[in-house]
Amino acid sequence: MQALAERGQSPARRRGGFTLIEVMIAVAILGFGLLTMAVMQLTAMNGGRAGRHTTQAAVVARNQMEIFQRLAWTDPGIVATAGWTAPVVVTTTPTGAAAAEQTYNVTWRITDLDPNWIKNVDIRITWNEPRFANKTLTISGVRYNDPW
Repeated sequence: MQALAERGQSPARRRGGFTLIEVMIAVAILGFGLLTMAVMQLTAMNGGRAGRHTTQAAVVARNQMEIFQRLAWTDPGIVATAGWTAPVVVTTTPTGAAAAEQTYNVTWRITDLDPNWIKNVDIRITWNEPRFANKTLTISGVRYNDPW
């Protein structure tokens, strides 16, 4: 008993649990970790939304390109344009959602490389993200006149 008293600890103190300061430090570390996880979750959700919008923009662009590929060579919808056309608004709604999620502006430019045989088709999709205005995706393709 004398040796414990000399070191400044009683038998009851040695068997005791955590001190209030140790608990406060542990709670502070836990709180910081949980806050960090919440910020990471929000960042991941924003990144997921931005990726989904880019994928949807690619689908909209590909659908427009397929429309041009199906038109007859002499169809007025596939004539050469003088620069980019006026935007056409396309709105996407996720499956099961009640409201539209994103609005895209679709423009295109058709250039005659050879008026009888080859046309170049460019399709540009623009949209706005909450923190980034005027995001753009452009795809290009070549349309061939296949008379056979």
